[in-house]
Amino acid sequence: DSQTEWHTVVLWRGFAELAQKYLHKGSLVYIEGRLRTRSWEDKDKVRRFSTEVVGDNLVMLDKRRDDNGSGEGDGNQGDAGYSGDDMSYNSGSGGDNDNLPF
Repeated sequence: DSQTEWHTVVLWRGFAELAQKYLHKGSLVYIEGRLRTRSWEDKDKVRRFSTEVVGDNLVMLDKRRDDNGSGEGDGNQGDAGYSGDDMSYNSGSGGDNDNLPF
């Protein structure tokens, strides 16, 4: 069984622009990063917590979309993404998904 989970993801540098330009609600994406938990006090003096993923790597898993919004693009974007370590673009030509933990 597949279950959708929603998480708050924080992206910086070119990742934010990349996500804004290419990702839409329902897009399949692989995010690699670290967890960060924040706490604050709300207006009723109740302590609240929020855990978010701070993205270090972003891989778009959907097929590219053409200008009409259909999935009939010019190829699969499977492994294309940016690496936060050096901000170099990964064209997706290699595709080493065998090392993924799932």
